[in-house]
Amino acid sequence: MPPDDGPAAALRRQFSACALCGPAAVIETGCPEVDRALSGGIRQGAMHEMGGPGATGFVVALARRFSGQVLWIAPAGQGAPFYPPGLAAAGLDPGRLVRITAYCRRDLLWAAEESLKSGAGGLAIIELDRPITLSESRRLSLSAQAGRTTGFVLAHAAMEDDAGTPKPLAPGVWTRWAVSGLPAAHAGYPRWRIELVRNRAGITGKWSIDWHEQENRFRVVRQSGHRPARPADAHRLAG
Repeated sequence: MPPDDGPAAALRRQFSACALCGPAAVIETGCPEVDRALSGGIRQGAMHEMGGPGATGFVVALARRFSGQVLWIAPAGQGAPFYPPGLAAAGLDPGRLVRITAYCRRDLLWAAEESLKSGAGGLAIIELDRPITLSESRRLSLSAQAGRTTGFVLAHAAMEDDAGTPKPLAPGVWTRWAVSGLPAAHAGYPRWRIELVRNRAGITGKWSIDWHEQENRFRVVRQSGHRPARPADAHRLAG
């Protein structure tokens, strides 16, 4: 059998080499229970998928934990509407945000790769309305690693299969999250139900969390039936 030396094989080798690198820098969420499951925090220079109806608010809160510019890439006519006073009220300075609009899928993925590789921002948020291929996802991961930029793939509504299991939009990401909003106990303290459904560090879990703006951190809601982190199932690690 001839050696597998094509472009796809080269991409697999690069991706495997990146995945086997030593300890990476992380951004702590400020919530010890979640950070322990993540082996310290959100891995920098890697891709993370955020899905579900509460994902946008959760991502905006997480963005406050990152320094530098936030690059937000979205398809034309389908991205989340931006309201600068609303972002400011959520604690995210609109002056940090660079909005990039793409008019076709090819342009969106190109803009995402270039934004990640450039290192121009500490965080790149890529909105997807349909799944991308494993090869496309690997290219994003390699770009994030090259630029030391963290990437969030954002899906407003999690896609599900016939069994109700969330379907990934970007295969091969470092972590994958399902996020839904919960009624806040107090005004100004938004609450989410978050599930870490894939984690290449090997641990998953579910938490109900509040965002504490003054402290710039999340806190677990103890009385909501928190389930401790547990080892990831093999089928979730393969997603």
